[in-house]
Amino acid sequence: MQEHELREKLDEIHHELEHAHDVDSEVEALLRRILEDIRQLIHEPRGETPPEHHALNEQLMDMTYHFESTHPTLAASMRQVAVALGNMGI
Repeated sequence: MQEHELREKLDEIHHELEHAHDVDSEVEALLRRILEDIRQLIHEPRGETPPEHHALNEQLMDMTYHFESTHPTLAASMRQVAVALGNMGI
């Protein structure tokens, strides 16, 4: 996935999250923070990825499992981002 496609996918997740009415507010806040951290990360210059950024992928995958049964489309989009981050070495 190219960087611009990753940004588009993040926008898609944000849009889906806005329209998901039955999401716990704490879970939503956590996912929004993770998404913002990912946005900041992909804008940083390439180089050695700090260890705390590797946790973003794990956190996103954890959130994916949370949404699989209730919001499968959102979960699939999140999984695609997690795979893309993994392919980027994050």
